[in-house]
Amino acid sequence: MSAQKNIRLVSDENLAETEAIQETRSRMEAEIEAQLAAQARTRAEAHARALANGKVRQENELAQQIEFRSRSESQLIAEVKSRLQMERELTETTYEKIKAEQLVTEAVEHKLNVERKATAELSQRLAEEQRLSNSIEERAKIEREMALANQKKAYDEEQLTII
Repeated sequence: MSAQKNIRLVSDENLAETEAIQETRSRMEAEIEAQLAAQARTRAEAHARALANGKVRQENELAQQIEFRSRSESQLIAEVKSRLQMERELTETTYEKIKAEQLVTEAVEHKLNVERKATAELSQRLAEEQRLSNSIEERAKIEREMALANQKKAYDEEQLTII
């Protein structure tokens, strides 16, 4: 701030004194301007520090966000890997079960084939035994009829000899 200058008419005697006053005034103004410049520099430095601190804070926040996202992505990747592993295990288990079912199915089909063959052989054997039984019954019937006929003939002959 510049001090208001009072203009006066000065005589030669006071000229030296006036020059000393003006010189002092100039020095004071220079000091004031230096102080004002120092204050301006201090304010500018404080403002620059505040801006730098704000920027550092923003960078720290961004770094935290990036770190959080990285952790989240890492967790997601771990979860995806875990799910893939579970799917692989389920696929293997399913494949093993299907294979076991195929083996059981093949064993059941083989057993059914063996049972069908045994049933067919049994049916054939039963048919043969039935034919044989029928043949034996027929033969026994014929033999009974022949025995009855022989007994009747013997009886008839005996009756004839008695008469």
